Amino acid sequence: NTEEEKKFLMSRFPKTQLNGPIVGVAVDNPERYRPEQFKRLYSINKPFLLYIGRIDPAKGCEKLINFFVRLKSLGTFPYKLVLLGKPTMEMPKHPDIISPGFVEEQTKWDALSACEMLVVPSLWESLSIVLLEAWSSGRPALVNGGCPVLVDQCRRAQGGLWYTDRDEFRMAVEEIAGHAGNRLGQQGKKFVKKNYSWPVIEKTYLDLIRNNEIG
Repeated sequence: NTEEEKKFLMSRFPKTQLNGPIVGVAVDNPERYRPEQFKRLYSINKPFLLYIGRIDPAKGCEKLINFFVRLKSLGTFPYKLVLLGKPTMEMPKHPDIISPGFVEEQTKWDALSACEMLVVPSLWESLSIVLLEAWSSGRPALVNGGCPVLVDQCRRAQGGLWYTDRDEFRMAVEEIAGHAGNRLGQQGKKFVKKNYSWPVIEKTYLDLIRNNEIG
């Protein structure tokens, strides 16, 4: 699904022939987005960072929440944090942390269209579907700088920044929320359309089948 996964396999199994294409998956966008409805639903009156997925320390969520709470305690971090998904850890009680659990598919897309940026704090990821969904919604991303797949996805798409500690996290948030956010989001959107639309994915598979038939 990604160039990084292919490189990993080649390093572990150097004698294996891995000449096939890197395909990925397609993203299905909703017919409409309702950002204002999402903000009304959860009484959000500030820009917010969004996380989508299992809320688990193994996904980097504990560190993300700790970063957020520490930055809020300094009094100059004007954001909320919204986490969509099932918690497998104890959630802190904080007025600027919103964790409604699982939500409907449309609500997820509404949240993506309403957020300031998507945050993907996981250190261990393959192709991130939610990252593609954020870009297809025109939203920028902030990812864990220790994950090669996420970092290189952002590099190729020019759709996000990455961090390795709390200071970098804050600086990246401020950069994205400033003048860079819209540009990164739109570049990510073009990247997904070019590489992860159904016509592109289907053509890659069909070409692979035809080439194998000829061979």
